[in-house]
Amino acid sequence: MLVSSNTTGIFTGLTAGKNYRIIAVINQSCSGTRAVKDFTTAAPPLLKVNNPAGICRISTVDLTDPAITAGSAPGLTFTYWLDAAATIPHPDPTKTKAGIYYIKAVTAGGCSVIAPVEVKPLTSPKANAGADTVACSGDNIQLKGSGGVSYLWTPDTYLNNANIANPVVKNPGTSGSITYHLKVKDVNGCESQTADEVKITFAAPATVFIDADSVVAFNQPLQLNAIDPANGGFIDYRWSPTHGLNNPFIKNPVAKLDRDMTYTVQATNTYHCTATARISIKVFRGPEIYVPNSFTPNGDGLNDVLKPIPVGLVEFHYLKIFNRFGQLLYTITDPSKGWDGKINGRELDYGTFIWIGEGIDYKGNTIMRKGATTIIR
Repeated sequence: MLVSSNTTGIFTGLTAGKNYRIIAVINQSCSGTRAVKDFTTAAPPLLKVNNPAGICRISTVDLTDPAITAGSAPGLTFTYWLDAAATIPHPDPTKTKAGIYYIKAVTAGGCSVIAPVEVKPLTSPKANAGADTVACSGDNIQLKGSGGVSYLWTPDTYLNNANIANPVVKNPGTSGSITYHLKVKDVNGCESQTADEVKITFAAPATVFIDADSVVAFNQPLQLNAIDPANGGFIDYRWSPTHGLNNPFIKNPVAKLDRDMTYTVQATNTYHCTATARISIKVFRGPEIYVPNSFTPNGDGLNDVLKPIPVGLVEFHYLKIFNRFGQLLYTITDPSKGWDGKINGRELDYGTFIWIGEGIDYKGNTIMRKGATTIIR
């Protein structure tokens, strides 16, 4: 029975397992030269492709692994291709990256079939090293990494552990900065494609001191002032105790005291770095000029200099020292320097001397006091 005829010699729609004969006639003449070929058709080989598990983007898989073609007909020869027509061979199927490829299975009789195999890429984790921050001088700071189940920080300088999410930067410097790079891996072992960065800036030490008199008259207004010598940019002030202060939350409160007091100020800058300072204030009944009734200028470092203590004065004019004959010996205009008991470099002997002091109190009144002091050697 004639199944088909054509001029190409290519026949389709044949039934597997049946016998066929091809008769090729030269010059389309039944009486001409002809060739005869008898054959039996075979079914296409069974090729079963098992897609491998997904892989990380930088990983590879071996397509020649028997597990990928497990379940296929026995006795097949497999080749691996980049295109569906199997014209571009795979350069190395044992090291295949994510993508779609093709496997060609060929029987011993030459029958073949082609099927795709897909290697799916796994999503890479994304490292998050946290926000840039500032470390106050002498303070440890904790990094805040996320995005994976395992971590690697580089460099490991100052870090207590470079392989955890939140290592501590211990004993950092007091100037400059350092940038840490973070890479992470997820539960599949896939690594972040790029590292995230965090910059740690080391702040210079914050310093503060209090500019104010350490002696004040009873209930006299005393201006306190927190000084920022390093220009650290303080934005918050806390004075304690609050007794006697008009405002304990400003840089320069005014104190009116009825007792001796020690104040502490804590100043905080924009980086949340803090500094503290303390001042002890002695309260006297005043306004007054206090002068010790004796001093011992013997060079032992104790009570060697006679210093007036002006209390409640906005101006100190002088403290004049006279001998018992009324002769002016010495004039003090700076109470912080005083008199060492010498005249023109010569030490005066034991004796009692008269003093007169003058100044202006905070209400504008002239204050004048007089008394006596003794040199003891």
